[in-house]
Amino acid sequence: MLAGASLASALALAGCNKPSQEEAEKTEREANERAEKARLDAADTISEARRDAEKAANDAARARGETRGELQKDVDAVDRKISYLKERAVEVKGNAKKNADVAQAEAEKRRSALRDDFRKLQTDTGAEWDSAKAAVERDLKSLRDSLDSWETTVTDKPAH
Repeated sequence: MLAGASLASALALAGCNKPSQEEAEKTEREANERAEKARLDAADTISEARRDAEKAANDAARARGETRGELQKDVDAVDRKISYLKERAVEVKGNAKKNADVAQAEAEKRRSALRDDFRKLQTDTGAEWDSAKAAVERDLKSLRDSLDSWETTVTDKPAH
């Protein structure tokens, strides 16, 4: 009889464990579903952040390209003025010729610095690009001032 009672107790306990096991499986399933949803949400957030970063990078590259184009127009104008002044410098004589040669050498030195800094605009990004842009703008101003001085020397009139 004791053996029969033990068997009945064991069956009763097993019967009690079945709902507990089902609840545990259900809880585990729900936890897995929540974890999967969280993983998918995280993947979506990461994808969106990547798209936003790519868009920002493309926008920045486009803006840098536009700025380079604008600065290139300024450089081209300066180069045309250098050509003009070289042509005019041939006609200058005496002390003005010496002054024109000095002014031309200074302008060429500044044009070389501008060329070096402008190259950086092709490759640099971020803060380095901003620094290169500022350097190009300074170089352009400095070169224009030098060209004005050269122009005054070769034309004997104030620069325009």
